[in-house]
Amino acid sequence: MSEFFVIPAKKRKMDQQSIPSNPPDEGGGRAARDYQLDLLEKAKEMNAIVYLGTGSGKTYIAIMLIKHMRAELGSWKDGRFLNGKKVIFLSPSVALVDQQAKEIENCTGLSVGRYTGADGVDDWDQTKWREEIDKHQVLCLVHDVFILARQCSAIFLKEICLMILDECHHVGAGSHSYAVIMDQYRRDKEIGNPVPKILGLTACIVVKKCNVIKFREEKQKLERKMDAQVITTEEQNLFNLLKYVTAPNEFTISYSQDLQGNGVAALVNQELYNTMGELQLIKTEEKDRIVAQHGEISNTSAVALRDLDRDVKRLKNEVLLSFATLINSIGLITADNVSEQLRELKRLENKVEDFYYDQQTRNKMFRKTILCLENVKVLIDQLNAESADLTELERIFQFSSPQFLKLIDIIVKEKEECLLNENTSSEDASQVNQFDKISSIIFVEQKSVAVRMCSIFKKLAHLDARFCGLRVDYVHSPAGGFFNKKTGRYMYTEESMAERRRIQEILTKFKAKELNVLISTSVVEEGLDVRSCNLVIKYDFPLTFRSYVQSKGRARKKPSKYIMFVDTATPGLKLLDDYREIEEFSLRECHYSGPVEIDLEEVVDEDIFYTDPENPDTSPYITGCKAISLIYKYVNKIPVDRFTRLVPIWKFIEEKDSSAQNSLLRGLGLCDDAGYHCDLYMPHKTPFRNKITGPVRDSKEEAKRACALLAVRRLYELGELDHRLKVRKPEPLEDTETDSEGEEENDEERRGRKIGTTRRRNFYEYIEPWPLNIPPSTNEAYLYKIAMSLTKPLEMSRYKHYFPENDPNSLGIIMGVQGPNFGPLTLFGPSGELSISVSFLQKLTLKEDVLKKAKDFHAFAFNKVLQIDHLSFEQISSMILVPLTNDEINFQVMTDEIGLKNAVVQPKYIGEPELYFVEEIIADITPQSKVRDTNLTHMDIFKQKYNIQIQDPGQPMLRISRADKKKFMLTPGDERLQDNTSNDLNKRTLLIPELMEIQPLPAGVWRQIQVVPFVIERMRSSLYSNYLTQQLTQINIEANKPVKLYGSETESLKFDKLLEYDPRGSSLKNLDLLECLTLKNCSDIFDLERLEVLGDVYLKYSVGYFMFYAYSSYQRQEEETRNFTEGDMTASRSKIIGNKNLLRIGLDNLKLGTGAVNAVKINTHTTFLSPGATANKDKWLIEMDKKFPELIEDKKKRNTLSVGAMLKRLNDKDLDKPTNEVLELAKDRFLNNAEGVQGVWTRSYRNISDKSLSDSIEAIIGAFLLFCGQKNCLKVMAKMGINCFCPGSSPDDFKTAIDNLRNRKL
Repeated sequence: MSEFFVIPAKKRKMDQQSIPSNPPDEGGGRAARDYQLDLLEKAKEMNAIVYLGTGSGKTYIAIMLIKHMRAELGSWKDGRFLNGKKVIFLSPSVALVDQQAKEIENCTGLSVGRYTGADGVDDWDQTKWREEIDKHQVLCLVHDVFILARQCSAIFLKEICLMILDECHHVGAGSHSYAVIMDQYRRDKEIGNPVPKILGLTACIVVKKCNVIKFREEKQKLERKMDAQVITTEEQNLFNLLKYVTAPNEFTISYSQDLQGNGVAALVNQELYNTMGELQLIKTEEKDRIVAQHGEISNTSAVALRDLDRDVKRLKNEVLLSFATLINSIGLITADNVSEQLRELKRLENKVEDFYYDQQTRNKMFRKTILCLENVKVLIDQLNAESADLTELERIFQFSSPQFLKLIDIIVKEKEECLLNENTSSEDASQVNQFDKISSIIFVEQKSVAVRMCSIFKKLAHLDARFCGLRVDYVHSPAGGFFNKKTGRYMYTEESMAERRRIQEILTKFKAKELNVLISTSVVEEGLDVRSCNLVIKYDFPLTFRSYVQSKGRARKKPSKYIMFVDTATPGLKLLDDYREIEEFSLRECHYSGPVEIDLEEVVDEDIFYTDPENPDTSPYITGCKAISLIYKYVNKIPVDRFTRLVPIWKFIEEKDSSAQNSLLRGLGLCDDAGYHCDLYMPHKTPFRNKITGPVRDSKEEAKRACALLAVRRLYELGELDHRLKVRKPEPLEDTETDSEGEEENDEERRGRKIGTTRRRNFYEYIEPWPLNIPPSTNEAYLYKIAMSLTKPLEMSRYKHYFPENDPNSLGIIMGVQGPNFGPLTLFGPSGELSISVSFLQKLTLKEDVLKKAKDFHAFAFNKVLQIDHLSFEQISSMILVPLTNDEINFQVMTDEIGLKNAVVQPKYIGEPELYFVEEIIADITPQSKVRDTNLTHMDIFKQKYNIQIQDPGQPMLRISRADKKKFMLTPGDERLQDNTSNDLNKRTLLIPELMEIQPLPAGVWRQIQVVPFVIERMRSSLYSNYLTQQLTQINIEANKPVKLYGSETESLKFDKLLEYDPRGSSLKNLDLLECLTLKNCSDIFDLERLEVLGDVYLKYSVGYFMFYAYSSYQRQEEETRNFTEGDMTASRSKIIGNKNLLRIGLDNLKLGTGAVNAVKINTHTTFLSPGATANKDKWLIEMDKKFPELIEDKKKRNTLSVGAMLKRLNDKDLDKPTNEVLELAKDRFLNNAEGVQGVWTRSYRNISDKSLSDSIEAIIGAFLLFCGQKNCLKVMAKMGINCFCPGSSPDDFKTAIDNLRNRKL
């Protein structure tokens, strides 16, 4: 049987052997068939809709027509195709776009571009579109993507020579994107604009069942909409066509779903459907309550009703109805997961979700559903108890539905029939995969049915010998995406993207015959082309003619079968007769009878809005259908808090005129007053306070589109939409202030970054604070001791604890002047929490040789122990680290003989240096001891692996721990804890003493040196904090020790005191501002985020408060001045509180750029600057970074580069290469998005964003507000440069305040 028609009886009796079982392939290089050439000639003459069956080569007709018109496609010049038009190939799905693009490219050799929503086209502007369009001759697009390009005025119909619509029967659906495209085509043609040739491809003209008269109407409607004539093969080419179209043998299998005879199934069904009815009643009651309480037209009602519908749908459809469908479709065998569903339902019940209807109603619905499933579980448990003796295979056949049992029989019979047709004996059958000859698709309606059916068939493949070799999987439509407010884009979840990738993998396996049975929903009814598919089973009877045609069309191999299951309680057989009748007369009605003139005037004109109605051919536009989506997108982009949801409300009003005259006119279709109009109520925070009333239309859907179009028009007029009809992003307030007073444009401004933003960054040179920057001399030196003690040893430590307070050796620093003491500081070492203090010991007079030894030890500590590269210690211009023994400088610690117990060792036989602490000397294990799970000794292994002969076989082995592991000590964590292998010496790395090189420094001193970088960082931060707080408070730091912020909540003001202007007991005092100067990316135990929020709020409040009174009084005194608006005050206020001004204060007034702000995580390998060292590569790196943007030719990519971008494209080993080579290497990595690049850092410069420096100012304000009160905080702000003390009451004072405000002198 043909896909379109029943073969006449006379033709059916023809010798089947004359039709080849394997027709010629459609691949490139094939010869055109007679009927294809015939239809091509007709398509050359006119616009045509090619109506042929699946497998007949419709796409190849389109390809031949493209070849015929290739002379119109332009020539390649200057990187684009010029002087030509384009071919547009439109498809309704992503899969079809890829499939057709490959076919066109392979067969024509033309340049083909393919575009789908996944390419990010939502954000493309006209320029980007033109770049893409000019690169290709043929464009394959999803229909919605083509509409986006048209709305951007990126391509016009006059630039297209041929437009092809695949699966063009969708044009008949008025709201489909194809219909929108063809309406625009019709409008262009009506006004005389050039339009392209049209070619439609389809396997079915109608979607639903119809009679001959209705078919003619639908055919003519499609022809009018497409301005094209339906053509198909002629009678003389019919037999030739039958060689290629899918013509499977059709069979029907009848079954009954009557469950009255099955007691348990009937009871389960009754329980499920009764509960669904109860849920519907609860929904109705709650809906009435919501409307009565909040009104029918309110955002609260709309959101509450939407949430109610969501939960009812979830419980009714996704739980109960899905469960009932499984039982009816497959059987009670699918009820085994009721416990899992109960757990999931209880999880959802307790899940914290935002919903706006009554909590008790929600609880009631969930409890009803849970109770229903618990009752079902009782029935299922009883059934399982009664059938406990059954095997799993017996349970499948015992508890499957009659329909599913018949499906199992069909699969078995088809397998046996294939083996029989291949002349495979029973003996041979056991030697081969019995399902290799079957390639089958089983179509089902529900995703849940596909999943469970696949699971059961996989069990059968293991349990039943008849299903040996069955390889089965399932596919279904993946979950949709969601609108992301932050990005303004339609996005997909990771789960959805993973499911899409899984579906593609499964379809690829099925095409490659790695699967022989595919269970699918309707997702693959259109577009899946598997030529080996010889069996299609429609498990759920096709409810539309389109579904019947498309699903049957998947049976591509000859011979093949198409089997439909028919419920005896439904009119399925009658529907099948109707489908076959449509097939028969459709071919007859579509026979070509010469060109006919298409009456375009009969096409219904849909409402449309042009932004430039004077030039509709070049103007962006939108139709009513797309306007509805745009309304929802606009509402979704309105910024609200997380507790608020906004929705538009649509209300339909039927327009009736009951007069006899209008009743008669309506009957004749001549009355325009009949129909519906739609009222749109937009939520608050939109420009509309009143409803928007649309014009009267025939149907509710048309009325809704017309109303949405009117709303879009008004949004555009109000400036809420841009010229491309995209939702306009909120524009930042224009800052008219210029900083041209002698300032030159710097590198960042040339890169397009605005001052004060996160993306604008700069390198700031680090300056060592006093007194750490004063080196000792022979005449004057001051010795400080770094005293460490382990206060909280780490529990369950993997290694032995190190107690530095018990070690006679310690560390000290010598400086050129006497400074303050530091501490106690809290750090977190490998052994636990450390308390550290740095205190003055004595003034020294140093000899030259002692000073030289001190410098040598200092360099050894940072170069060798801490392994810091690219540093020079030739000119040490700061404090110096020295070893102490009993509080005296002792360089003998590096020369004294060090025993193994307190040693740092390095294996001699390893190329790369590795350093270890000796944790334990194990006398019981020697090199002669055997290694666990082998017959080899340690001596044998060293001989085999390193060719080393151990000289002393009896020496004890060493248990070790890494000495070069760098732990971040500002926060707890990353300590090595005990595990199952900690005490098992056979699972630990053991070393042999005679192969070790002992380092010239005791392990205790080595461990203390590893703490020093973090001690120095805390000292530096403390000094900068002290200088800053003393500058702001004008209080001597010695007389008023700074109050620590972190962990001192008891000293901060309570909330009620915080609201008072001058709370009793508050006073101005010095604060430890370390927390305010530490950015979040430092990964410290504290950061400025919390205080920055408080400071930001108070800064806006205090400046706004001042503005209000200052402006109000000034207006009262100056009667002739213009009226100041909210915008004027906002603009002036923004100049004060904006990041641009705060950045100026931070750099000019507070000198935060010299090193006060902690901007990077301290890492001894990458970011820590050793005292007195010179980072040789830093200036070189910064100079290269300035040159780097000049190497990037693409302007858009170049503009993405901020200061420091080049450093992210380098590895540490690249720093030894020449400058030009490094720049080219970074360029290639940037342009190719290379992965695995670690990046490099500067040590003597900090790369900080403007926004971070501004945040530090706000955090300082927040700190003084929290600990000193509003009045004292305002004093500090005034000292910074933000004077918010309101002036006196006289006009002159107010005028002075306003002048100061305008001139930014506050």
